Amino acid sequence: MNIPVSHDGERALGSEALLQRVLIDRMLVVSAIFAVIAMLSAHMRAMSIGWTYRDLVQFLVVAGLVALALIRARIAVEWKAPLLVAVYVVGGLSGVCTLGMLGGTVFLFPVAAVLVALLCPPRVTLWFAVLLLLLCSAVGVGFCSGLVDLAPSLGVLMTSYLHWAVYVACIGLFLVVACMTILGYRHQMRVLLEQLSDQRDRLEETNAQLVAAANDVKRLSGMLPICSCCKRVRDDEGYWEQIECYVRDHSEAEFTHGICPDCMQEHYPGLCDPEEDQAGTGR
Repeated sequence: MNIPVSHDGERALGSEALLQRVLIDRMLVVSAIFAVIAMLSAHMRAMSIGWTYRDLVQFLVVAGLVALALIRARIAVEWKAPLLVAVYVVGGLSGVCTLGMLGGTVFLFPVAAVLVALLCPPRVTLWFAVLLLLLCSAVGVGFCSGLVDLAPSLGVLMTSYLHWAVYVACIGLFLVVACMTILGYRHQMRVLLEQLSDQRDRLEETNAQLVAAANDVKRLSGMLPICSCCKRVRDDEGYWEQIECYVRDHSEAEFTHGICPDCMQEHYPGLCDPEEDQAGTGR
């Protein structure tokens, strides 16, 4: 699954939101296909074990799921997920409350939990899983205590091809949705990690360039205490040194010594050229 991203600051959030929309749409389509297969098998099985309200509820759930899949582009993403979770839960209840754990729709509960974990905070996911477990436990207590009647000819379910078809369809739905979600997130996390690695490499390269530039740039700043007579400069340790030594130690500058015309005339008058003396006097 290739998720297009643009700006670095929006990659993680934008990619995750887009990934959620893609996964929900795929879940709708896959769920509708598997639900139709399971419903056909369940209604053919009902001819052997008897028709109940379960079959009507399952028909309505499947019809609603197919309708959601067909008009998924017109539904906002914040509505798709709750509707899909509701379809899974209601469809699962219709089978579990009449056939117990032999109802293939019990596998719709884990599918709903995967979807909740995809979109909701961890605390909501935890509460959802706990409520599903409590619900299954309550149905089990009802069957064991006799409060809930067993479906007629329940033993035939173990040897019914159509009942196993319902099981296979529901298990297949759970496997496809769970694997699709996990693999999709693994791919997207790998893409994001590669992007972060590239960004880290670029930052390290830029930082190295800045460090190199900072090492190359060494300049003087602030106020320098300098003797008004001999022009020596006082360093940070209180020692007085020649100004050229101080500048050399605190910058990248190097000094070469010479004599200006004025000093040449003052200190070495015998070596001066008369024309240069006149030129120096003119200055």
